[in-house]
Amino acid sequence: MTGPAKPLSDDQAAVYDRQLRVWGVEVQNRLSSSRVLIIGGNGLAAEVAKNIVLAGVGHVGIADSTPCSQAHFGNFLVPADAPPESTVAEACARTLQGMNPFVEVAAEDCCCSSSRNDGGG
Repeated sequence: MTGPAKPLSDDQAAVYDRQLRVWGVEVQNRLSSSRVLIIGGNGLAAEVAKNIVLAGVGHVGIADSTPCSQAHFGNFLVPADAPPESTVAEACARTLQGMNPFVEVAAEDCCCSSSRNDGGG
């Protein structure tokens, strides 16, 4: 068992009100100290990322070096006005950061992409 749960700010308590009623402050603090890395920025990854950001995981990294294009605009985290020189990870990170100011969201620098280039089916 860990020590006593540190108090949440009033703003955090307001954002996480429903979750706190279900699992309490200690679990919310454990979530806030967690880190998650999501590889790829496809539709499924976007939905997972949205859910964990809204839940209050402390740090979420998105790794997808694919350049933004019209093909990605179906992904709700990649806005249609995303700069063409940005990557899917950068566009997703900007959108996710706006969903929860208490979560650190970052585009991770890596050489992975959500497109499949191996010729497989």
